[in-house]
Amino acid sequence: MKRAETNVSGGMNSRVSDGIAAIAQLAGHAGSLFGQTLAKLEDSLTAAMIASPLEWCRADDEARNVAEWMEARGYSQVVLENPSGGRALIVSHAELKDANAGERVAARGKAIDADAIISHDTGIKRLLTMFTRRNYFLTLRGDRVEGIVGVSDLDKLPTRVMLFVHIMELEARLAEAIVREYPEDAWAAHLPGGRKAKVDELYQRKRERDLQTSRIHCTQFCDKGMLCLKLPRVRERLGDGSARQWDRRFDRIQELRNVIAHGEAMITDEQAVVELAELVQAM
Repeated sequence: MKRAETNVSGGMNSRVSDGIAAIAQLAGHAGSLFGQTLAKLEDSLTAAMIASPLEWCRADDEARNVAEWMEARGYSQVVLENPSGGRALIVSHAELKDANAGERVAARGKAIDADAIISHDTGIKRLLTMFTRRNYFLTLRGDRVEGIVGVSDLDKLPTRVMLFVHIMELEARLAEAIVREYPEDAWAAHLPGGRKAKVDELYQRKRERDLQTSRIHCTQFCDKGMLCLKLPRVRERLGDGSARQWDRRFDRIQELRNVIAHGEAMITDEQAVVELAELVQAM
């Protein structure tokens, strides 16, 4: 997700954003209001929110016709009744587009694996990891399969919300770690002169408006990443003492943040899903 240079406190109304930042400082505590809110949000962002309605076709439909119909609507899979009366079958557009003239869909259909069926309330965060082993799932509500979710559906808004919230949480944790290891704004001496001046200027403007704030909440996301790179005690607190590894990882997180903020495509291929799942785990 180039770069959106505003952070949680700099890109919104100052009074509201400083309140968010203050609550976000408690992000590391599972029992905090912020932590409870994150848990509820994560539970509510589910596969059902990004799934598409399941489309069916007849087993005796001509394969080429169905392939054209799927392509026109952007469908990657359809489900068909098993002609033998057993379980339903599934077939992909890729399997139908090279079918022989007159060939029926049933000839290309495959049994639906039990592993492909998930509950409609499976969390998107969990689903992200599950997509590293297969590229689609069917969502089950009660005893009815009612939707299909594919890799491309991860680019939808609910996934972006989940990811952006986790990045906000990470930013809050970084701020907390920096202040704890370098109290009384001692960390500020490690910012480049230009950035320190910008932070001081924003801090003074907020104080003149009688807003409760702190200098760490006048920094941008990239500032916090830079500080973690320069302050060994903070990196150690994060469980990674390697400056190079931290720098590379933070760059990827910042890139994801900017992709989300600017509405760019997150999922370009199946490898991107693996990398995204690894990045979420790192965060």
